[in-house]
Amino acid sequence: MDTGGLELREALRKEHLSRRRGFREAEREKIGSRILEKILEFPEYQKARRIALYADMRGEVPTGGILRAATQGGKAVFYPRVIPPGALRFFRVYLSSELREGTFRIPEPVFPFEERTPEEFDLIFVPGVVFDLQGTRLGYGRGFYDRALAPAASRKSKAGLAFGFQIVPRIPLPPDDRGVAMDWLITEERIGRIN
Repeated sequence: MDTGGLELREALRKEHLSRRRGFREAEREKIGSRILEKILEFPEYQKARRIALYADMRGEVPTGGILRAATQGGKAVFYPRVIPPGALRFFRVYLSSELREGTFRIPEPVFPFEERTPEEFDLIFVPGVVFDLQGTRLGYGRGFYDRALAPAASRKSKAGLAFGFQIVPRIPLPPDDRGVAMDWLITEERIGRIN
């Protein structure tokens, strides 16, 4: 059993959640605007026709500007919805008003009309608590995104959104880790491709 690595991952998660909570809203929005500028210049975003996004919560990188820019640019935007017992399914959203508090108090699509699978997206923006330079991601620990993205794991379409302080050199992984690695990391400082 990898108890040392597990303890270190939990410590990383707690530390970065605490740092994120310590962000003043004005600072979060300011840095979020810089991240949005990077995304708008990102060739993978520019050529994408169908993207997956998430509703930010608990101090995550703000995503409302991405939704507005994408829909104004004619892109189809899909948000996840938790389907019990623990699957993520993605439904099209046109406006942020089409999101309502759902499972775990996360905003989810209210009108689940048009559904797509992760394999059908040109670009998938993924939230996380901590990322490392190899594309490893620590989320909240429930594995929803890892399970949902597993079928699309070989596609070079997964972009982790994070503030610069959320990137660490390496996250310790257990030998049996089934997490899906990111292909890109996007922060206010840069867009980095993971090889």
